Amino acid sequence: MQNSRVKRNTWLFVCFFGLAGCANLLTRTDNLFLASVMFTVNFAIYIGLLMFWMQSVTERLLPTQARTYVLAASFLMLTYLLLRVYKYRIANTSVLVRYAGYAYYLPMMLIPSFFLMTCIYIRRGETGAKGKEVLLLIPAVVLSLMVLTNDLHGFIYIPKVPVREFVIETGTYSYGPGFYLLFIWMFAAILAGVVLLFSAARKKSVQGLFVLSAVLLIWFGMAFFAELVINRFDLARPYSGPEIHIFGMLGVFEVCIRERLMPYNENYSGFFESMRIPALITDRAFAPAFTTAEPLAAKAEELKRSLSETVYPACDIRLHGNPIGAGYVFWTTDERELHRMNDRLMDANETLDAENTLIEAENRQREELAHMDFQNRIYRQISEELYPTQKKIEDILNGIKPGTESCMREMKLVCILNAYIKRATNLMLLSAENKTVESRELLLALQESARYLTYYGIKAEATSKQKQPIRADLIFPLYKTFEELIEAKLQS
Repeated sequence: MQNSRVKRNTWLFVCFFGLAGCANLLTRTDNLFLASVMFTVNFAIYIGLLMFWMQSVTERLLPTQARTYVLAASFLMLTYLLLRVYKYRIANTSVLVRYAGYAYYLPMMLIPSFFLMTCIYIRRGETGAKGKEVLLLIPAVVLSLMVLTNDLHGFIYIPKVPVREFVIETGTYSYGPGFYLLFIWMFAAILAGVVLLFSAARKKSVQGLFVLSAVLLIWFGMAFFAELVINRFDLARPYSGPEIHIFGMLGVFEVCIRERLMPYNENYSGFFESMRIPALITDRAFAPAFTTAEPLAAKAEELKRSLSETVYPACDIRLHGNPIGAGYVFWTTDERELHRMNDRLMDANETLDAENTLIEAENRQREELAHMDFQNRIYRQISEELYPTQKKIEDILNGIKPGTESCMREMKLVCILNAYIKRATNLMLLSAENKTVESRELLLALQESARYLTYYGIKAEATSKQKQPIRADLIFPLYKTFEELIEAKLQS
């Protein structure tokens, strides 16, 4: 149905365009009434075809920059036709005729610009730096303003008659350098657009490339034939140059639309019906309007509930609903894979938790082992350092003879040495665990040694006014130095 409607509209468009050409031929008659009627018919057909095509564009294209550019170019085409009619049929003074001729250079400059902007968008697609092609309007507007102000500078047309009498008739002017700039810009814009379209169509399909080539061949073929044959030999012509260029460009735009070179909005029902996912569009009463190839199995009550809550018509099949312009759209998603992934994720999390617990236990065990190794190393150092003193105590105890005069004195010496071992061990442990040790610890060690020296019969006392901390690696050597001095002087 959709294809038949498109074909019908195409043939109607072509027939009306041909009828407009016939009407234009009949305007050459000497009968003024018939000529006026045929001109009106010709003009009305062109305007009707343009407006019909613009209306179809608003329906068939999605609201993108491409549609904006195409509609802007179409509106300027309409303006171009109206200005030509005003100049040749309505304007009745030289000023109005001249400025009407100047004015229709505005669409002549802007239409190729919008054509090139559309081609850039088609070639670029939805990616890239969007909107920068609007800068192409700047040279077109500048050139148009140059034409509109030609009376001031004569840069476009150089009149050979007084300016007030100048109406841009052949033989009354010569071309200025700006005139050639106008046509260079139009030619360059159209040529660049055609190149971009060929590049885009080549990537899309071979058929699109062939159809585009055919339309361009008809457009430029008619233009060259009108210029080289009809105008040269002054033959009756069905179409003037402006109509050929306007509808030739419309033909190019139509090929771009039908070959899907622009975001397309036609045949949405057929597109929806060919979808392979379960979906449904209903009216406000939940009556089905459009259904996909794979029907959506859900009851009306489930459809209604899915708009406000989670609904599962079948196991692992979730129903979604959303309001749209004139009804609702519903679709389902298969969550089986999602649930399987969740289950795998939960298993993975449990495994990770177990592994984390094991890693934490291993880390604690390593810390404990490291602490034990550290303690064992310290104890070994203490044992090695104090072994000579312990050996000395052992020898003294083995050599004591109870009941002798030396027995008591030797026991007191053992007490002095034991006090040294006790305090030396404490100082070495503090040195291993800290960077500095309070001087009070050294004082306490010396005071205890002094107390046992007093028992030995030597008057001794340890005092200190220093409260600064002592480097940990120095505190035991200091105490050891004091002890060695004491032991060296005990006998004397």
